[in-house]
Amino acid sequence: MTEPLPIAIVSSEDVGSAFRPLWRQGLEIIQQLAGERWTDYNAHDPGVTILEQLCYTLTESIYKSTFPVTDYLASVDGSIDYERQALYRPEEILPCRPVTSDDYRKAIFDEVPEIDDLFL
Repeated sequence: MTEPLPIAIVSSEDVGSAFRPLWRQGLEIIQQLAGERWTDYNAHDPGVTILEQLCYTLTESIYKSTFPVTDYLASVDGSIDYERQALYRPEEILPCRPVTSDDYRKAIFDEVPEIDDLFL
């Protein structure tokens, strides 16, 4: 089995400099795809404006991906407002109740760790 490839972590210093290389690479791709049909690559061109918006969005996404997840989920006091974040607790989305004797046995084992064995 091959070793999994890690995802490279982008440092926050590299994020600010990501816009220009993305823009240049995007412009090169556009020039290759457009050929002789599109010759105006100046800032006032709508295609270049769309490319700049895309590069800005990608740069912003790269920047925001360096933040810890808790910065997005937790409030200042460290609590998570589940409703505001559209998150649900397991008991709300998986309301499974014991049905069989094995289910009850497992549920009792989960709740009472002092029990060694139980027969129903």
